[in-house]
Amino acid sequence: MKHIRQLDTRFKILGAFALLFALGAGCLLWLLGQAGAAGAALRGSALLCLGCGLGFTALLAAWVAAEASRPLHEAVQVAERVAGGDLRLRAASAAGGDGAALMAALAALAGKLAGMIGEVRTGAAGIVTGSTEIAAGNMDLSRRTEQQAASLEETASSMEELTA
Repeated sequence: MKHIRQLDTRFKILGAFALLFALGAGCLLWLLGQAGAAGAALRGSALLCLGCGLGFTALLAAWVAAEASRPLHEAVQVAERVAGGDLRLRAASAAGGDGAALMAALAALAGKLAGMIGEVRTGAAGIVTGSTEIAAGNMDLSRRTEQQAASLEETASSMEELTA
């Protein structure tokens, strides 16, 4: 059962159709065998019907497999775009049901990621502004400290002249 889960969806669908066709063909052949001599006259027509049924089943299975895998393929493309950094997504899927729900969830994911990135950018800009203001304050404090040191040096020089 574990190996069946690992199969691609298309193969699962094709396998299910093949099984249904084989069951139908087996039942038809069994019925013809039970009919005896009357069934022998119908055997050619039954084989022609089986051939047509097999062709129709193959076409139907291929179409259903393609339709079933299309939303998953679209979702993989969207996920690859998000992984590549493209967060501008619209939840537009031709599929309905689960495929549309998956695309909407991926679009919501991309929107939330874009919002978080915007918040990080805003926070980073605030940090840049704050660090610029701190640097300016440090420069001002350094300038005033140098002025105070120069003033103190002048005062010390004046005091030395007075005591000399």
